[in-house]
Amino acid sequence: MDLLHPGVYIQEIPSGVRPIEGVSTSTGAFIGKAQMGPLNQAVLITRASEFESKFGTFLDDSWLAHDVVQFFNNGGQRCYIVRVAGAGARAAELVVKDRKGAATGTMAIRASSPGGWGNGINVTITDGTVDPDNEFNLSVFQDRSGLNPPLPPELLENRPTPILQAHLRLRHRPPQPFTG
Repeated sequence: MDLLHPGVYIQEIPSGVRPIEGVSTSTGAFIGKAQMGPLNQAVLITRASEFESKFGTFLDDSWLAHDVVQFFNNGGQRCYIVRVAGAGARAAELVVKDRKGAATGTMAIRASSPGGWGNGINVTITDGTVDPDNEFNLSVFQDRSGLNPPLPPELLENRPTPILQAHLRLRHRPPQPFTG
């Protein structure tokens, strides 16, 4: 540039700094209190209905479910959820005792994750049809009496298998030797 007469001259000098580029806002992350689900680990969710099946529904004292639903309503495509709970959170468990001989714990039925939601799981055990002395039927229900309006219990066998597996963990307890 030639500076031939007095005045103000503008000369652009490349600085090597690039402008800030836009980033995708279709992926989010949320940390909060949820009804159920794994604790302290990030879980990828790709739609609001998936959140409900893995983490439960709306809670009175948490905005997590509301935030996730609105995220997807506003065009979000995927998000990571981290469920947190208090230090004393435990999973509900029921030990089923053998009906033959001495009553010992034969099978434990445990909610898949800590929280009070597991107290709303009801289990019905009936005799099997082929060999009633050596087999049984296990029916699992979700209590929905606390909903507004209250609904009858939902038979979880009617839901897809991964959902039922996400709700319960079954463990066989081998017989313990008699000490006494």
